[in-house]
Amino acid sequence: MVQDMIFRGPLFAIAMILGALGGVAKSHAAPVCFEKFGSESLVVEAVHGIGSVELSDGTIVHPVGFYVPTHADEGLADQLGKRMADVLAGKSVQIFHVSDKQDRHGRLPAYIALAGGRSLAAEMVSEGTALLAPVRNLPCLQTLQFAERLAGRKRLGIWRKRAVLGAGDEKLVGAIGHYATVQGRVRSVGVREKRHYLNFGANWREDFTVELAPRTTRRLFGGAQNLQKLENQWVTVRGRLRNKGGPMIVLEQKGQIDFAKDIQDQG
Repeated sequence: MVQDMIFRGPLFAIAMILGALGGVAKSHAAPVCFEKFGSESLVVEAVHGIGSVELSDGTIVHPVGFYVPTHADEGLADQLGKRMADVLAGKSVQIFHVSDKQDRHGRLPAYIALAGGRSLAAEMVSEGTALLAPVRNLPCLQTLQFAERLAGRKRLGIWRKRAVLGAGDEKLVGAIGHYATVQGRVRSVGVREKRHYLNFGANWREDFTVELAPRTTRRLFGGAQNLQKLENQWVTVRGRLRNKGGPMIVLEQKGQIDFAKDIQDQG
């Protein structure tokens, strides 16, 4: 359960997956997550920037599992697009559709598996070209989390910049409307009938806040009593920043929150 990881600490979770990652700690090669994906192989016909991959059957997919922070550097998206083209163009891949609903551009969100049990997301995250962006039904989540942790500690690629925002960072307001990774200490926990909150500042009406529906609290933490134990803990939260009296991320699924302080040195 997720709550077990919270209260037993991040080192427990790391120890559980060290064996699966093998030699990743010695290099930044993309970790292996699965040996056989169990789906039809398709050839990548074209890569249109970071958001669209055209396949040989005519399908256009939107790769999921990673993103680049807009606040860090405007050129990061171009770098990611070029790197994706290097990795994918003309290659045979396997597709895991995380949803059957097309976006407004006619793309299907999908996890892209590469040869040898690797994935596009792991490739980008492990070398520091992008950051992890969990979505519902995302495969290999723990593997991706640990790969990102290693890239951050080694300050690879994007980690040479300020990839993660602090909960009190002035750039949070400018990043509203965009996906972001935010780290800070939970100052207080608010439990209301229809919404639960993690507050990161003295003024919850203006400072950074995380919002959860009660059903999300039950699913991820086992209940409000466990959520309240997050008070004074350091957490890292990922999601699209909204403006709701101040910057806010709505927590909806596993992987959007982790409990390690050292994802990036904030000093």
